[in-house]
Amino acid sequence: AHLKLSSSKTHRANKVLYIGGLKMLLSTGSSPWNHRQIVLWDPEDLSEPLYEEDLDGSAGVLFPFYDPDTQMLYLAGKGDGTIRCYELSSEKPYISFLTEYRSPLPQKGLGVMPKRGLDVRSCEVFRFYRLVPVSDLVEPLSMFVPRKESGVFQEDLYPMTAGNQAALTAQEWLQGIDRDPVLMSLKPEARVENPYGEVSP
Repeated sequence: AHLKLSSSKTHRANKVLYIGGLKMLLSTGSSPWNHRQIVLWDPEDLSEPLYEEDLDGSAGVLFPFYDPDTQMLYLAGKGDGTIRCYELSSEKPYISFLTEYRSPLPQKGLGVMPKRGLDVRSCEVFRFYRLVPVSDLVEPLSMFVPRKESGVFQEDLYPMTAGNQAALTAQEWLQGIDRDPVLMSLKPEARVENPYGEVSP
């Protein structure tokens, strides 16, 4: 895909995410000089990016992973061992670099653990599963937020999040019905009832 800018530059987008809570589009791709880029857009006006940054000259595709609960963005490069971590905001400069993970073993692909599978007592906020072809293994990689009181549930790190209960039946979806996801608490022992009632498959 090509996103045309008013300055007549071209951003060649490989991946695009809709950042719903912030009402933005995020694209990863490359510049005319083949630098890997991240770009933030206003979906109502694509003539000019809100934010644009050249990252490096690597050729691998950047996979974006976004956590809407914490507004954290993770960028993982295919063919390298780097995962960058950012925080997104609705106000300028919109994106702030936080930290970076580097491994000498490149990843070919990545999967993520659903939020309900995280270890909340150790302040784990994201978990990747890196496909490392060099070693023929799937390597778990956890992201933690350092806190003095480890072992205590941190309310600010774990707001209500999308759970594993369906909000719609397939028939309702085909009829065009739209509902917000059923939220759940990540606090141990907590359980939230489905406000739509139990949905049969």
